Amino acid sequence: MNIAIIPARLHSKRIKEKNIKLFLGKPIISYVIKTLLSTKLFDQIIVSTDSKKIKKIAEKYGAKVPFIRGKRLANDYTPTREVIVDAIKQLERKKIKFSNICCIYSTSILIDKLNLIHAHNIFLKNKKKYIFGACRYAHPIERSFYIDSSNNISPYNKKNFKKRTQDLQSAYYDAGQFYFGTKETFLNGTNIFSNSAYPIILNYNHISDIDNHEDWSDVEIKYKLIKRLKKN
Repeated sequence: MNIAIIPARLHSKRIKEKNIKLFLGKPIISYVIKTLLSTKLFDQIIVSTDSKKIKKIAEKYGAKVPFIRGKRLANDYTPTREVIVDAIKQLERKKIKFSNICCIYSTSILIDKLNLIHAHNIFLKNKKKYIFGACRYAHPIERSFYIDSSNNISPYNKKNFKKRTQDLQSAYYDAGQFYFGTKETFLNGTNIFSNSAYPIILNYNHISDIDNHEDWSDVEIKYKLIKRLKKN
């Protein structure tokens, strides 16, 4: 049995109630629930939340909220894995049987259902690993530099500035959109940045990393553009 778990606490420091804030007229979490339903991959879509307000909205759009997350696991410092482990234990207490999990964030609204279906197919061949979305840095990080308090610039590695861009190795980062894994993978605390993970490379246009209001506006623009291109 496959389930999707969406971590969605009520409070957010930089964007008030980010997980249910209206995105082009609808709660942002509703877009992710709709995409998950459209894949037909999951027997249940579970929202882990500390809020009855989010519970009501999530259930309206087709997700299930069989428990309310404790406040201890709803602060700024709670790792996502702890939220997933808590959800696993809560669901097991309710005798809900499942073996595979997709953790996906409520702001991952640019993820196309084909991305998730592709990731799931890879997961079926690599069940001992996390399958997650990654993205390539647009510019070689070897050319990066830092700026100190006096506005002085220092390269992290001066040697790399003498190399051609094409001779530098591509670097990638965790896109922070979704994670497929078995129940045991999450419970065992398997390290995602190891040979126990398999990255699916995503196009930058399918990534929505929303930390502030500027990010929110950028994602709205990308979302509208994607919708326009699909219509054409």
